[in-house]
Amino acid sequence: MVHYDTAYGVMGLAFHPNFTSNGCLTQTTSCFGRYQGVISEFIVNGFSSITSSEGTSAIPSEVKRIFTMGLPYTEHHGGQILFGPEDGYLYFMLEDGGNGGDLSTNKLVSLYPICKIFDPGRIFFL
Repeated sequence: MVHYDTAYGVMGLAFHPNFTSNGCLTQTTSCFGRYQGVISEFIVNGFSSITSSEGTSAIPSEVKRIFTMGLPYTEHHGGQILFGPEDGYLYFMLEDGGNGGDLSTNKLVSLYPICKIFDPGRIFFL
């Protein structure tokens, strides 16, 4: 379930650097109930390099989950997402999971403020 009026829901959206040729966009969501941060990739419905301006929605059956991480609390889920202008890699910000204590500064907890995805399987925590 995705909410629009709480700390849950769509947190960030980024267009692939080659969006005009591949129709790919990436979003981060924060899911209520499971306290998860999720990064998903979509292809625009009706996309082709010839008719790129005609895409108005994503194709639900072609959603690809790139990354999911459980978060310990209900707040501070971050969600900013972007493609690096120089390297084209996907960067996302997790934040600290909330509840004070700044968990992102604890190296025993894998909540780092900035993460870099080289491809779905190679994630680097900065």
